[in-house]
Amino acid sequence: MNYRENMQFIGGNTELNVNEAYIQSFFRPCFMSGHCYSHIMLDTLICQSFYNDNLISLLRNLIFSQGNITREVEYSKMVAAGLSPSELPPIKPNMDLAYPNSSIFLVDIPEMFVGFPFSSMFMHYCFKENAVCIGLYRNSASVIENSTKAANQNSGSELINESASADNVPLSNTAYFVANPHQSTMLVRGDKAYILSSKFPRL
Repeated sequence: MNYRENMQFIGGNTELNVNEAYIQSFFRPCFMSGHCYSHIMLDTLICQSFYNDNLISLLRNLIFSQGNITREVEYSKMVAAGLSPSELPPIKPNMDLAYPNSSIFLVDIPEMFVGFPFSSMFMHYCFKENAVCIGLYRNSASVIENSTKAANQNSGSELINESASADNVPLSNTAYFVANPHQSTMLVRGDKAYILSSKFPRL
């Protein structure tokens, strides 16, 4: 079910009891920073592959960025089992790939984009580097510090978020990943970007 409203058609209009502790675990620093992984995420990807035929291929290309190694692994296992390499068919290169495989690189954001919105860096990588920026790896202390500086500079603005002030938020040093950031997300010094590219992006 893609939409919550459609749940009424499969029965059960009562509210679902959500385990708050389970939900909260996804907001803990160890999960947000990528140090731990929940098997539920893999279950979600497997379920989504039913609706999106290309999801498995996309994940395979991201994980095995040098190409599909399945045949090479099977070949090596057959040789290890005692079969002679001369008895096995040769491994042919995969000719189905119209474009070179891409890999994900974690790079520091270029200094020229510090203080600018995410959209400016995204457009640059798309059109100048033939790459896609899929997310940011941020440090909460850097984000809060820069938000506080911006709030102090614009003290007369109605757009100040009081929760970003140093008085309300402890200056912790927690790393976290932001997938598909909003285009207006301001980049700060210390941010890193996940770049999907066929070669290491250099600026």
